[in-house]
Amino acid sequence: MWKVYHHFRGRAVTIRIAVDESVLTGSVQSAD
Repeated sequence: MWKVYHHFRGRAVTIRIAVDESVLTGSVQSAD
């Protein structure tokens, strides 16, 4: 059970990092 929870938590962190990067990239492109 813990392993499953940890797996989903890890995926959520990865997705959040990807979203943060895309938002940062979009902000830089629109500012440029």
